[in-house]
Amino acid sequence: MMVKDHTKSSTELKNLANSKKLTLPVALEKDVQDRVDSMSLQSSAGFDLKYMEMMVQAHQKDVAEFEKATTTVKDPDLKAFAVKNLPILKMHLNEAEKLNASLNKKNDANNAKNASAQKK
Repeated sequence: MMVKDHTKSSTELKNLANSKKLTLPVALEKDVQDRVDSMSLQSSAGFDLKYMEMMVQAHQKDVAEFEKATTTVKDPDLKAFAVKNLPILKMHLNEAEKLNASLNKKNDANNAKNASAQKK
């Protein structure tokens, strides 16, 4: 679902930017790239936890920016893009938060189990 939605919206945004003679960034911002790079050092479980944390944060940021864009952007096409995609981003954020909570709950249970086993 998320991959399909993001691919579709990215294509729409690229086409919109091209029609407006706007240039989109081609690389991640430095702080985001640093976080992505640090993930290569994570264990499998650590990777999953860190990845989901990043997905929740990214979607929170995107939702906030799109909410702002729906009221402040003057270009009608860009505003329509924000209005159209905001509900999708909110749905993705909700799903990411649920998955993140589930992973954290599982991780906490595993940590408690390991701590209990070490006490024996």
